[in-house]
Amino acid sequence: MWRYIRTALFGEVLSMLDQIRRLTMSNQERINRIADQLDKAHGEIVGGIEDLKAQVERGEELDFSRLEAGAQALDDLHADAEPEPEPPDDPAEPGPAPAPEPTDPGGVEDDTDPAA
Repeated sequence: MWRYIRTALFGEVLSMLDQIRRLTMSNQERINRIADQLDKAHGEIVGGIEDLKAQVERGEELDFSRLEAGAQALDDLHADAEPEPEPPDDPAEPGPAPAPEPTDPGGVEDDTDPAA
């Protein structure tokens, strides 16, 4: 009886391993297809940049709006890192000196008549 159970379990394990292998191969095939697409896109982008350089050298005026939109769409695929917060000011370090208060110009009186 134990022999039958071991054989059955061994068969199940082999079946599961086969399923895992097929899933892994399926995922690897998808990864390879995506990598191929990225390689193709890279070649097209590099070629497009060369075309733009040639147009600039010829003095042509270019519209970058579509290119900028595409670059932004690619940039949006991955969130930008949050900037690190500025460290708080160290209260032990003195800041800029306060501006001096205006002083009396030495007792000089105003000779103008405010009623006039």
